[in-house]
Amino acid sequence: MQGQKLEMKLRTVLLVLALLAFLSASVGGYLYYSSLKESAFREAERRGSSHAEEKGRYIASTLSQNQMSVKALAGLDELQKALLVESEGNLARVNSELDHFHESLKVSVCYLMDRNGKTIASSNRSAPDSFVGKNYGFRPYFQQAIQGTPAVHMALGVTSKKRGVYYSHPVYGGRENIPLGVVVIKASVESMEREFSEEREGLALLTDPHGVIFVSSREDWLYHVLWKVSSKTISQIAESRRFGEGPWPWTGLKMGKRNHAVDEAGNEHLIYEAKVDNYPGWKVVYLVSLETIDKSVIDPLIKTSGSIILILCFLIGSSVFFLYRQASLDIIQRRK
Repeated sequence: MQGQKLEMKLRTVLLVLALLAFLSASVGGYLYYSSLKESAFREAERRGSSHAEEKGRYIASTLSQNQMSVKALAGLDELQKALLVESEGNLARVNSELDHFHESLKVSVCYLMDRNGKTIASSNRSAPDSFVGKNYGFRPYFQQAIQGTPAVHMALGVTSKKRGVYYSHPVYGGRENIPLGVVVIKASVESMEREFSEEREGLALLTDPHGVIFVSSREDWLYHVLWKVSSKTISQIAESRRFGEGPWPWTGLKMGKRNHAVDEAGNEHLIYEAKVDNYPGWKVVYLVSLETIDKSVIDPLIKTSGSIILILCFLIGSSVFFLYRQASLDIIQRRK
């Protein structure tokens, strides 16, 4: 009878030991997972901030590329003569220069406007969407340059319906220090798109001062407003004519706590912003899904945890069996 009681106590002790071993392994595994997850989040935050700033610098550098070229183009005598006298010969010579710059710089188009904003010469004069005869006096890049200040303007083309970066410069001539007209180089945004589309870890966006997405690694978000805006802001976007006639839908993103954002589906993202130097209000926005961060932790664990769990179970089971067998033998010895 006493032996049976000892055996029952032994089984209870071994069961408790097995449970404690299992709980210890579980708690250890959870703490290990939590540590890995925290480390992954810190790394994601570091990389997210770094990516946003890196892309901001890239955009600023890209936008500065043709500023010297348009200044050189504006200084040519052929442009001044064509603006003073719009003769067939003068326009032919200025078109030749515009063609040369267009081909050398590999840009979308080069064109010359008079004081009223009317295009009198262009490298795309023979194309179906020729700029010749079109008036772009409403464009900020013209209005700024005709006042004597060179400008860089990012927008959707009114005629071409293609996004571009417009570099404008006043063209002077005669004795008075008053611009005769404005010359413009329009470059495509392909290099920016390539830079953004190569992003694999997160979503990269370039937004204007109103929050309209101009470049995106997610194509279906182009011309959307990043955050929900008022009807007044929508009216301002329409009046600027920077992004066509609209509409400009909302992406559905909402700002959450700290640097978190939530999309329409309820998915959370870490969000980082970087200013584009010399272009007030323009920002690079970088989003990283929390689900992506979780997967970066869970997927490697799943691959290795199966074998680890089997080994732990085998070791715990073997230990319990060994202790039970030894204790049973000891009880049998005592009975004798």
